[in-house]
Amino acid sequence: MKKLLSFALSLTLQPLVQAQPATPAVDPASATNNVSSVAYTVIGRAANARQWGRVETGTNSAGQTVVRTNVSYTEVGANLCFPHANGAWSDSSGTLVIVPDGAASSNSPLAVHFAGDANAAGGTVHLTAPDGKVFVSKVYGITYYDATTETNILIAPLQSSQGQLVGDNHVLYANAFAGLNADLWYTFTPSRIDQDIVLHEAPPSPAACGLNPQTARLQVWTEWFNVAPPRQVTRTEDGIEHEAYLDWGNLIMIPGSALFT
Repeated sequence: MKKLLSFALSLTLQPLVQAQPATPAVDPASATNNVSSVAYTVIGRAANARQWGRVETGTNSAGQTVVRTNVSYTEVGANLCFPHANGAWSDSSGTLVIVPDGAASSNSPLAVHFAGDANAAGGTVHLTAPDGKVFVSKVYGITYYDATTETNILIAPLQSSQGQLVGDNHVLYANAFAGLNADLWYTFTPSRIDQDIVLHEAPPSPAACGLNPQTARLQVWTEWFNVAPPRQVTRTEDGIEHEAYLDWGNLIMIPGSALFT
């Protein structure tokens, strides 16, 4: 059975998409019958919101036709829309396109470039946030860490791997680690980037590395280059303080997770 270890490194812009209550489209006092409407359409855009409305017509008590364009609800979400130089807005795109030296986003306020080689000297991922902050990263490797002895063992360093564009928003670096059959995946949307490590074989036992299997933990180390120190945000559960996320202003990094299939 293939084992999947998914380490999610997510840079996420808040808030999440949510709907707001709609307002009545046609005032019952001014239009009492023969009410008809067209399908909802976007009638307004901003960086993190879209206004959806529809045109409704009806006949009032005087027999006159009443027409109203109504803002029925507002969709809210991170980086929903993208500004152009002329001040106009359009819907953001999570599509990646192939460029001479890798793959890059287009028409998204979260600008990202993936290097053609996972082990590129200048970093694998170059991300520019809407506020101009630049984040450059590259996976260092897969390690074991034993907290009781504070010992780190690098078991699979990153190696050269040619990137492949999968679909329109995934980048795959197959067999990206020396000594361990594992892939490096990235998924891009206008509001986040996920970094995943997929293991196609079990790593060596911690005991083979001189560590205690009961206390050793498998980790993925990612290097960050010239990134400003973030604010560490914590939460407390059952009296124990946990790291919630790292905050750079309008970009946050949430904790990773692992799963097996």
